[in-house]
Amino acid sequence: MPHRTRLVISCFYNSKNPSELPVGFKWAKDLVQKFPCKYKITLLLHGENLIYGLKGHDPPLISEFFRYIIKKGVKIVICELCLKQQGYNNCQLLPFVKPIAFSVDYIAQVQIKIPRSVVVYDAQL
Repeated sequence: MPHRTRLVISCFYNSKNPSELPVGFKWAKDLVQKFPCKYKITLLLHGENLIYGLKGHDPPLISEFFRYIIKKGVKIVICELCLKQQGYNNCQLLPFVKPIAFSVDYIAQVQIKIPRSVVVYDAQL
């Protein structure tokens, strides 16, 4: 079986419509559905999507999405620097969200250290 490409989706921008997933979340869902063996996906929460990694900030649409992608093997990380800048701490994280020190450093290190890695940046729609 060929090695899967490590794919980090930088989830910075939230959806303007609360009844829709943020664009980076939609991409992750589409990728695990259409290409289940092609990518090893990590969602990087920072910026406007930071709140979705926190207890008490997980609306049903997001909770359902997280349950689905976690079952598909997607890893979720969150920027500690963003957390601190917004007045949050690691004790407030959902149990499946792993803190990383700084999102930009994480992105750089993935691209430097891990062969066959790609970072995809979301956009505001």
